[in-house]
Amino acid sequence: MLITLVLLDIINEKGMSMMRDNNQLFYNFEQLRLDKKLENIMNKAVNCQLQLWMLEICEEKRISQRLLYSWVIPTDYCDGKWYKADVEVKWSPNTGAYKANIKKFTFYSSGESISSLFLELLKGNSISKACENLNLIKPPKEVSEFSLSPSPEQLYVVRPPVFLETESINLLYKDYVRPIQSPSRYVSCISASLFHLQKMNIWGESDLPSKPLDCADELVRFCINALKKETGLKFEGSDSSRLGNIEWIATPLLDPEESPIDFSTVKENVSDQSDNFNLKAISFREVEVYLQSGLNLTSNKLLIRCRLRNNHEIVLDQVKLVDTKIAEQGLRYSANQQVSRIQLTVWIANSEDGEWDIWYEQDTPLMREMNMAMGLVGLQGNVKLSTIQEWKNSKKIEDRIQHYEKVKQTSYQHSNIAGYVHDPWNPASEEIKNYAERLFPPKSKGRFFKKGWGDNGPSALSFAEWFKSITNNTESKLISIIDPYFDTVGIELIAHTPTTNTSFEVITCTQVVSNDDKAETKLSEIDPQKKSLDPERANRIKMGCENLRLILSRLQLKILDIRGNQSGKASYFHDRYILIYDSNGNVSEGYHLSNSLQAATKFDPLLITPIPPDILTKVANYVNALRNAQPPIVNHASAIQLYPEKVVNNATYEYGVKRNNDNSFSKKISKTSLFFAELLQDPDIVTANIESIKQKLLENKLIDPDSFQFVVENEEFIYKTLNGFSEKLVYKEYRKFSLLWWSFSIWLANIVSYEKYLYKVSDYQGVKLGERIMSYLIDTPDVITKGINETQEITVHQKNHFLNHNFKGSLYDAYLSLDGSYDNRLYGQYHLQFAIKAILYIQPSLIINTIEKLHEKSKYQKGNISVVRAYLLDELIIHLLFNPSHNLIKLLLLSSVPSLRGLGSQARWFQISEVEDFSKPSTYDLAELSINERIFAFSEWIYHLRVKANRLGNESKEIKDVRINIYKQIQECWPNNLSESDKNYILRRLSGPSIGDWSKDIYHDLVLGLVQDQKIESDESILFWINILLEKIEGSKGGYVTFYAPTDILLTELCASILPNLSKETWNAKVKQFQKLINKCNREVRLPFEKSNNFHNWNKVKKQGLWLKAFFELAYPAANDKKIDIAELLNRMDKKLMISSDSTDQDLYDFANQTTYP
Repeated sequence: MLITLVLLDIINEKGMSMMRDNNQLFYNFEQLRLDKKLENIMNKAVNCQLQLWMLEICEEKRISQRLLYSWVIPTDYCDGKWYKADVEVKWSPNTGAYKANIKKFTFYSSGESISSLFLELLKGNSISKACENLNLIKPPKEVSEFSLSPSPEQLYVVRPPVFLETESINLLYKDYVRPIQSPSRYVSCISASLFHLQKMNIWGESDLPSKPLDCADELVRFCINALKKETGLKFEGSDSSRLGNIEWIATPLLDPEESPIDFSTVKENVSDQSDNFNLKAISFREVEVYLQSGLNLTSNKLLIRCRLRNNHEIVLDQVKLVDTKIAEQGLRYSANQQVSRIQLTVWIANSEDGEWDIWYEQDTPLMREMNMAMGLVGLQGNVKLSTIQEWKNSKKIEDRIQHYEKVKQTSYQHSNIAGYVHDPWNPASEEIKNYAERLFPPKSKGRFFKKGWGDNGPSALSFAEWFKSITNNTESKLISIIDPYFDTVGIELIAHTPTTNTSFEVITCTQVVSNDDKAETKLSEIDPQKKSLDPERANRIKMGCENLRLILSRLQLKILDIRGNQSGKASYFHDRYILIYDSNGNVSEGYHLSNSLQAATKFDPLLITPIPPDILTKVANYVNALRNAQPPIVNHASAIQLYPEKVVNNATYEYGVKRNNDNSFSKKISKTSLFFAELLQDPDIVTANIESIKQKLLENKLIDPDSFQFVVENEEFIYKTLNGFSEKLVYKEYRKFSLLWWSFSIWLANIVSYEKYLYKVSDYQGVKLGERIMSYLIDTPDVITKGINETQEITVHQKNHFLNHNFKGSLYDAYLSLDGSYDNRLYGQYHLQFAIKAILYIQPSLIINTIEKLHEKSKYQKGNISVVRAYLLDELIIHLLFNPSHNLIKLLLLSSVPSLRGLGSQARWFQISEVEDFSKPSTYDLAELSINERIFAFSEWIYHLRVKANRLGNESKEIKDVRINIYKQIQECWPNNLSESDKNYILRRLSGPSIGDWSKDIYHDLVLGLVQDQKIESDESILFWINILLEKIEGSKGGYVTFYAPTDILLTELCASILPNLSKETWNAKVKQFQKLINKCNREVRLPFEKSNNFHNWNKVKKQGLWLKAFFELAYPAANDKKIDIAELLNRMDKKLMISSDSTDQDLYDFANQTTYP
């Protein structure tokens, strides 16, 4: 009975203690709610948002939730509702024991309601029950059962308010003393929290939180990366203490990123040393500080401190006691030195007794000059890397390989922009500082030991002392040495370790021969009693361990030998590492050694490099695979424990030997022997040896006796023999013709002035030879196409791709080819080049006929056709560049191949525009083409007129006249059967390179005429421009919104002016699209601290908001029946989107400020 009473007293005492703890937690939280520093976050009148990031662990039979982090921050938006979003989904460890999801829940309400909600949670209620008790909207069902555990007092404690500095100030602290920082990069804040005391349990098992989940480290990385991306906080470092907390963040103003204080530097232009006024020389010695007007502060008394620095030293630290009205007018702080950094701190009066609370602080370095490197791009191309070719067709990495293999050589020139005045001591200080730092660099853990004798005696001794120092660590649990050449010296080094708390592990590979091995052990030399087939070094290591057995037995040494399951001498690894594991078994330190312990400093110097912490875990994972002989790191091998002797992994594999077969190639016969045999009417040349052929050519003066280069010394002789050669050539059967033409082409490629000999042969046989060559090119199996390298293959592909284009798709590439913009000539296949040159010389129409026949043939036959087609196109383009005859262009326009018609239309344009000032009268007609093709060609012509006008800076009268004439042709030809995509394409091409450019000209000079002719619907013509405007506002795929003035101003003004003409039905559909874009912008601009965490996205959204504002405000006055909708769209936009003061685009800022809305 006595025992029972004592037990009851203990239980009662524990219950009373928990009640006291809970009462204390309630009391502390109530005190927190009353703290004046948190008025901007816990006040009834302040709109706030609560965000909860929940980790959801989905196991086989249960789902559990853990709070990763939560904050409450002020916001200008509030609807009293809950929202949910998936942050990261379906992560799972390799074991598949569970799946992890991270969800975000957001609640908008007043600061007082949210603090009351947590008061309910501290009572042990679920969040759903708490909302019900407070008459708040219930949360989503996924989080409805969340609570602060059955006993919040054991898990949480109130952390009173602390002042959080911005990132720029935090960076001034050393890493190990860096405090948590403000979530805003620009604004300091006050923070208070319900502080989670058992953070490690967040990733614990549901039944036993103190026991980590399977693969907890990877799970924590997953969670921290997600939180960092969401909040911008450094959860992986100084902000890690925030994990599990519920934090209230009170900023000076209700906009978390709005600064109540601003400053401007007082600039003074100074003269240079020659007394010439230099606008680039700028001096900053004064700062003007302004308090934002209209702030509802708790006191009108402020202390404003301004600390100015010159380089790193403080040159002014001044505090002024001012009234808010005076601060709004501006305060001036002056220094007698140049200012390079400004720190502003503001305190606000807390009471009449002279107490002041810090309210705001910012630290801003000044950028007064910019160093730029401007690059001039030179040689470009592709260079293969042999070591990655086996993966070049992998879909997963082919883009990376293609990107890597692109070579773009760039020459950079460095320049300085906006130079400023240096105080004379700054350059001198910087120079001596750099010099001193070079002499006395920061101490690292790396070491360098010279070969043989070092600075302090034998380097071997210095290294041994270093090894002894790193292993003498009582906090270390394990030291792993990875060294393929580990030997007895390593054993001796380990034996000198002072502490016995640490285990040692060595991973080596004794099958690879080392310098300490004798000649390869023969079977006859093996001790028959021991019957050991171990490598010599393995036996030596075992003997070394046996000799030091007494000492090593106290050091818990284990030596693993990675050895092939079949006979082999190769090493399974190369690098040397030393890894140190802490008392928890986590790798804490690592070193990379330039050579092995056995020969350290003996033959070469030894460099020891610390392994950076961010890759240390990856090295440890690799070592773990080594120690277990795990494929694919180690294949066909076992990890044999040499000391004490034990087989760790005894996997067996079939024996395989990789043999390298040396392939020998015979020498090729002379490539021109067949041609010379026919030319000289000497069949024996074909079978003669090289020396005999050389002698015959010398006799006929066809090679130079000194250089043995092909020459023509007797032209009368060569013309006569070429005549006979050509007569026989045209009657050769296909295969012999192919070989003979190939041999003839090699000769042409190696003589001077080859054209006259090629054209002489062409003259002799004329059309007969032309048709014979045409048949030869069409009968592609007989065409030799060897030696096409990778670069040439790409060019062949590009040219075939062009030939396969439809008419519309071929136009731009055709223009660039004729403009000389494509430097992708084909070369090396001389028989093709000379064959095509010959038919172009004989009868140009033959090349078109050849391409047409091959075009049909390519639909069902591949192979050499693609190479022949590419060469045909290549030579045709060259011919058009230098000999653009009217008849050839006409034949192109009449071709059955669409891409050739496209090429012909652009060749016609080059004829028309060959006079720079367009003064030459021309007829703008393409009667050979269909109506649709004419429209496409004309729009391409306009495109190039736009390019010309843009280069000139304006549209000259001559260019405008040509444009108007082409517009007339387009209007006359415009068909009724054009698809929507084709109409869109045409109108876009009319704008030139910048979509939407020249919009007013196109609409008034062309589109209105098409509407009047009833060839385009009115709505269709308006929607085209509005869609382009929306496309520009939404931005590119890379997330960039670029506003070009005056082009985009004209486009916006046009869209605003024609908007009233849009039908109601069409307008209603467009309103929904505007609403969707506005809603997206609203969501993103409301993201907490988006400006700090993702400035690129914030800046994009701001541009979108200002552009939409300008458009709606321009459209409103003339919108008639659409005014209500436009007003609703403007009212729907978040106020932050419409504020132009923080815009980074001056042109857009000016444009948006010119528009107003009543």
